[in-house]
Amino acid sequence: MSSSSYSSLEDEDFNHIRQLQEGSEGSVKRIKMIVQKNSHKILGEQHSPSEMTAIKRQLEVNCWSKGDLDTTQGKKLLVIVDGTQTSVRAIKTAIAKSDPSDHLCVVMAYKKGQFEDYTKAEREILRHRVWLSASKLTKAYESDLMLSRRSYTLAFVGAEHSTKRMLVKLAKQWKVHAMVVSKDYRKKDPKTIFSTSLTSFFAKRYPCEMIIV
Repeated sequence: MSSSSYSSLEDEDFNHIRQLQEGSEGSVKRIKMIVQKNSHKILGEQHSPSEMTAIKRQLEVNCWSKGDLDTTQGKKLLVIVDGTQTSVRAIKTAIAKSDPSDHLCVVMAYKKGQFEDYTKAEREILRHRVWLSASKLTKAYESDLMLSRRSYTLAFVGAEHSTKRMLVKLAKQWKVHAMVVSKDYRKKDPKTIFSTSLTSFFAKRYPCEMIIV
């Protein structure tokens, strides 16, 4: 994948993503819709075997910033975000309820089952484009995180299988003490990132303190 092909496509078709990251309407869901609309252009790009291997690796769990995740002496709070204003509320709550020695594990995620009408290889390419654009939305959180003087991890989960299972896997791997989730994630509404209760899912598989905001 050449940097020039990404650059030209972003200038032509993804210009307002840069505007979304500065407002209240930016979300992974919106980016996914833009990628879907432009899928024919994205899939027209050529990718070498080594580039496809890199794409697959990045789509598992990719950390944009790790901080002292492995060495922190305080508690670890898992904060799930998707670029919306409710996610900003979750970040601010996590900061308020944490101590300076704690570590905030901020994970940007979106619902599984994206791009069902494509081949596996095509889904990987499209999901990777979502990942590339979603990384820009983290700026909405980084200013608050840096000002809080908390150590933090920023990661993206775009699981091919169950996103919720991947989040539970991360919670176990990182040994988090609590999870902060906004109210939108609790609604049984297909418009939200999870159609069933994430809190109930976690309660059965990784019981920890739940902070609902």
